[in-house]
Amino acid sequence: MPVRYAITLASSVAVGFVGTFAHRMGASSNIPYGLVLALAIVGMSAWCARSRDGVVALALHLMVSSMAAWGMAMGGADGGDATTPVGFSGSGIPYFSQHVGYLWLYGLILVQVVLVVLPARFFNASGRREAGGTRGAPHGGVLSQGTDSLVVDSPVVDSEATFSPGTVSQGTDVAPQDGGNFDDGGESRL
Repeated sequence: MPVRYAITLASSVAVGFVGTFAHRMGASSNIPYGLVLALAIVGMSAWCARSRDGVVALALHLMVSSMAAWGMAMGGADGGDATTPVGFSGSGIPYFSQHVGYLWLYGLILVQVVLVVLPARFFNASGRREAGGTRGAPHGGVLSQGTDSLVVDSPVVDSEATFSPGTVSQGTDVAPQDGGNFDDGGESRL
């Protein structure tokens, strides 16, 4: 488990760092495609964190990525160059050039808070859904929901059963124990 939390920490720092530099792409033309890409990357990384280790990992991701992005934004406060310029205005400056920094810093938090409140079934990476009863479960198994993932309990299949081509029985779910043919009286012959 410590390895998975290390992956979450590394990805959240990377997301904060890359997103801080990427969010300004296109802002000077009033087409903030960099902001959209940066927030999409944050959403994907946060989704992976929650699907790996639940809400605790997502909360860790939220804190670390926010500290990385906000720390880089505050780097220019002491007279240096700001990587996330905010709080300026001008008549000839496009809207997104003026406001994309705020949208990035607050959007980073908002995207992850939305992922915190979503139900656990949205974070199942196995592709199986709870479908009520045995419907959708492989081999007639039962789908049951655990803490943050679905568990499939399927019955053991007899690997020594023999099937002969040519006869099929309707309504029979179990292979005959004597190795014989499925037969329902000759109604369903192939």
